[in-house]
Formats: sequence, C-alpha cells, structure tokens
Amino acid sequence: MKVLEPLKMVTTVMCSEKAPTVSLIYPMRAILLDSMNENAQDSGLIKEVKSAIGDDLKKRYSSDEMKEFLLIAAAIDPRFKSLPRLNTEEREAVYYNLELKAISTNLDTVQTEPDIEQPNLPQLSVPDQIEENEEDDDLPSQPKMLKKSALEELLGDVYVVSSTPGKSLEERIKQEIELYKKENSPQLSECPLSWWKEHCFNFPLLAKVAKQMLGIPATSVPSERVFSTAGDIVTATRSALCPETVDRLIFLKKNL
Repeated sequence: MKVLEPLKMVTTVMCSEKAPTVSLIYPMRAILLDSMNENAQDSGLIKEVKSAIGDDLKKRYSSDEMKEFLLIAAAIDPRFKSLPRLNTEEREAVYYNLELKAISTNLDTVQTEPDIEQPNLPQLSVPDQIEENEEDDDLPSQPKMLKKSALEELLGDVYVVSSTPGKSLEERIKQEIELYKKENSPQLSECPLSWWKEHCFNFPLLAKVAKQMLGIPATSVPSERVFSTAGDIVTATRSALCPETVDRLIFLKKNL
C-alpha cells in the first residue's frame, strides 16, 4: 500500500477533466520516480516492486521529442514555469524551445509591431484648378500654389518626421518570456487556463501557445467517460433518440 499510494494519487489527479493535465506529466513522472527510490526500511519485496515500477516508468516519455514537448507544456503552465528539477542550462534550453514554439504559432498572424509614430498634421485640401474662361482659352490650367509659412521656408528641406522602428516577432516573444518568468507563480490549486485568461493581454503571444498546448488532455479518460455515459443512455430500446437529445442527456448525467 505504501508503494502504490503515490500511483493512486497521481492517477486521481491525471483523470481530472476540470483542469489541464498535459503540463502535469513531467512533474508527476519525476515524483513517481522519486517515490520508487529504495530506502533502508524497505523489505526485499518492497525493493523488488519499486525496482520493477521504476524501471518500467523510466521507459515512458523517454524520447527527445516527447521530453521537449512535455517540458514546454510544463513551462507554459505558470505553476511550474520555474522548472525546479532542471539546472540553469537545461532550463534555458526549455525556454529557447518555447520561444521557437511561440514563433511558429504566431508567425502566420503577427509579423511586426505597429510602433511607428506619425505626426498629427492638419489635413490640407488640394485647391481646385483655375477655371478656364473665354478670355484665357490659350492658357493651360494650373493649380494654385499654397503659400509656405516662414518656418516651412526655413526648415522645410531638413525637417524629418521621427519614427521608432517596430520590434520583430522574435524580440517581442523574448520580451514576453522574460516578463513571464518574473511573474509570481499561482497556487497549485489554481487553474492555469484561468490564469492565462487574466494575463492574456500582458502576454498575447505566449497566451496562444498556452491555449494550444494546455487544452490537450493527458489521458483518454475524458473520451472514455463520454462513451461510457453515452452507452448507458443510448440502449437498444432508445436507439431512435435524435443526436441533440442524446447530447443533452449526456450533459445532464455528467453534471448530476
């Protein structure tokens, strides 16, 4: 029971449907591996069970691609963004991969920051051309020339509207990541999606990555629950129910 208790707790947490679970895979795996370390009080049977479970768990999520994905998911979860189990070099590598992920996610929708300032100059109407009359039929129509002010005469050739160059997408993402790392982490009981909903205006580029990744379920439990509930409702004697009625009945049963 002592060996299996951490497995039960992790299973209960990972089966949740009310909060994101994909960001929990990496920290939960690390916790389980720690719980399977042998100690002096363990009997021979306990050591054997721990060794079997630990060896099997080490094979899970071991590919480089899977590790990178799970670490990015943990980093984009504000509860685990400090990545305490990694050293400084590994942590920087994770945030570099997060930067690349954010660039690819936002590349199609955001190009450059509109940061160019334009002067607020009055609108000048273009003068109408001189109307032709019978006395000046041989003269070409010419627009009236606006008289320049003394200031325009003196500085018109050297006056340049100053502008600030816009930041590139990469620079904006780096800036968001640095500010994101400095934010206080929420409580473990707080939903990360609620946190991102409140801070999406502060980190609009990273928020898109969070929305894309944190919505991925870590287990098949939610889909299995839907099919299980539907199987209890749509029986042989109720096979004529329309899809809309089935959806309403499933929703009501899940929320009772």
